Amino acid sequence: MKRSSLLATCLSILFAGAFLFLVAYVFWGFLAAILFSLLGMLLVGLALYRTRRHAETCADELRARFPGEALLYVASASYLTDRGTFPGTLAVTPARICFFGGRKTSITVMMDVPLSDLQDCMFNMFFYAIETSGDVHQFRVKQHEKLMRILQDQGISTQG
Repeated sequence: MKRSSLLATCLSILFAGAFLFLVAYVFWGFLAAILFSLLGMLLVGLALYRTRRHAETCADELRARFPGEALLYVASASYLTDRGTFPGTLAVTPARICFFGGRKTSITVMMDVPLSDLQDCMFNMFFYAIETSGDVHQFRVKQHEKLMRILQDQGISTQG
């Protein structure tokens, strides 16, 4: 894990603990505040650990599936379906855009679209939508400006 990522994780856990300590101290007293903040820090740390492990598993699957292809863009994202939102990893190579995700440790390929099949790519404040010959895929991604620039460099029209 990178040093900046480790620092951000530790700060998130400490901030959650401090916030929970203050809230519990006001309502229940000092001892309850200590216990409540420790429990909160444990739960936040566990959630961050599970998210990191899921991202690492998705990245391993990505490396195995495209061993020699250059990755132009890789980021954690959420894939939106009728059945809910699935966390995972969105990747763009010179030939395709794909999403690896699923629940817990079962990683599946939820979207694998050749860039030549993309007809339109639309972005608003909340999600990306890409349209192929018959399907529309929707997902949320954090670094949307970088993704939009990469897709434009690949010759895909993007609307924002």
